[in-house]
Amino acid sequence: IADQVRSKLTNGVFFLVGMGKDRAALVAGVTGNLTDRINASALMKHVASQVDGKGGGRPDMAQGVANNIENIQSALDSVFTYLKDHIT
Repeated sequence: IADQVRSKLTNGVFFLVGMGKDRAALVAGVTGNLTDRINASALMKHVASQVDGKGGGRPDMAQGVANNIENIQSALDSVFTYLKDHIT
């Protein structure tokens, strides 16, 4: 799914969450023309740290896991702040 989303973007960032019963799978992606300003691995670590998780990957694509899904909404909300701080 992440590859399909990224193939549709020419300039952008996406963050996907696959919810499970007790955990969630996380995927962050950044188009190649933005990796000098937004690093998907750093974004993933930012989100994962808020949900008792871990993650990492490449500048354009990163994966992680959330072990505390109770905090998933606030962690996702923080993505917007993170992007604003790194894009401007």
